[in-house]
Amino acid sequence: MSIEELEIVDVLSINPKSYRGVLTVSDHLDWSMMDEHLRLLQAKLNRYVAFIQSGEAQSSLPDQQPREFEIEVVFQFEPPADAIRFLDLAREFLSAEQISFSHRVLWEH
Repeated sequence: MSIEELEIVDVLSINPKSYRGVLTVSDHLDWSMMDEHLRLLQAKLNRYVAFIQSGEAQSSLPDQQPREFEIEVVFQFEPPADAIRFLDLAREFLSAEQISFSHRVLWEH
């Protein structure tokens, strides 16, 4: 599963510390085609928001207990400054929707 599979939630898990439901985007793309990359990322994030807001995320968890949700993007490649600005805007939007947001680079090259 990956960022390119827009209709699929890559990973749905429960954070054992916060007990939030975590939807993870697996982003393996480099940044050579920045506009396309950001378009895919925005589409994937929109899908995740719809998955949460529809109740599908809640009903997909094993215990189905009500909980807060977080979206995490795991990048293979360090995002450039323009992508960081996009991620900051995404964080603001998701915060207004009561969804936490984080991102990290899986490993450095």
